[in-house]
Amino acid sequence: MMVHPFGGNFIYISWLAIQRLTVTYRGKSAHAAAAPWDGRNALDAAVACYNNMSLLRQQMKPTCRIHAIISKGGVKPNIIPDETKLEIYIRAPNQTELILLQQRVEHCIVGAGKATGCETNFVYEPKGYASVNHNRTMGGLYQKYAEEQGINFIEPLEKLPGGSTDMGNVSQVVPSIHPTFYIGIDAQIHTVAFRDHAAGDEAQTYTIKAAKSMAFSTIDLLSQPQLMAAVKEEFTRSTQVVPVE
Repeated sequence: MMVHPFGGNFIYISWLAIQRLTVTYRGKSAHAAAAPWDGRNALDAAVACYNNMSLLRQQMKPTCRIHAIISKGGVKPNIIPDETKLEIYIRAPNQTELILLQQRVEHCIVGAGKATGCETNFVYEPKGYASVNHNRTMGGLYQKYAEEQGINFIEPLEKLPGGSTDMGNVSQVVPSIHPTFYIGIDAQIHTVAFRDHAAGDEAQTYTIKAAKSMAFSTIDLLSQPQLMAAVKEEFTRSTQVVPVE
């Protein structure tokens, strides 16, 4: 059981499965003015890869996401870059869709290398995150105790992606929930405004209410065997997604 500060109170946000990878292109350096024809531009490969993925987005489902940055782009403008790197995140609502999207992204990566005559290498991080399998019995408990403290929930929001978390892997092994809680500011997470507000007293008030809601839910689960049995039964029925390796 874990909660996450957010721009609103939600029980069942769609936390996405994710795979992260690093792409490296290697070309050949040359003087960009005196002899550019002697080089193979690894930055062109990185830019082409980025653009390929941008084109792919038109054919992606609205519940999937690709994000990328060029983390290494060259040394000086007058030197044809001989090595560049991209960091890429691929997200989807479940493992099946994630694998399919990975394959399409890999085509974008390889195609860019071929087009520019550069050597291509990509490496996935050892562990990805699975999507979160929400246990609705547990979610109902959390919502009950949060509402008793004056928290209002906005539902449904299951189709809107909320990011990715290793809680997804946990939720494929044991019954889990990962609600979000409002901290008093209408701002998106991972912004400066949200960060600054999260450090203030108002945010701590909401955080304590979320923590109490988890604590009260846990007491019920530990003290009521029939409730715990219902949680486990629901989990057994719902675990159909294989955790990300």
